[in-house]
Amino acid sequence: MTFPNTRQIAASLLAPAAVAALVARLVLGNLITGLQIALTQPIRLCDVVVIQAGWGRIEEITGTYVSLRIWDQRRLAVALQ
Repeated sequence: MTFPNTRQIAASLLAPAAVAALVARLVLGNLITGLQIALTQPIRLCDVVVIQAGWGRIEEITGTYVSLRIWDQRRLAVALQ
């Protein structure tokens, strides 16, 4: 790392690697969370749940979020991760 050219090459290789690692972490985290929801089935469509000091009925379950119809007829999307 004492040579200027080596330092530039190392920096240009590490920056994209860090971005790729961050993206991979987010994608794998969502994949694992989606699989866990699918396999254990802790919630199902039309279940009534209590969230944020209110309640709602589950309308949709995807790999990344759950959509709720809360008590005042609004929709709330809750991230799974």
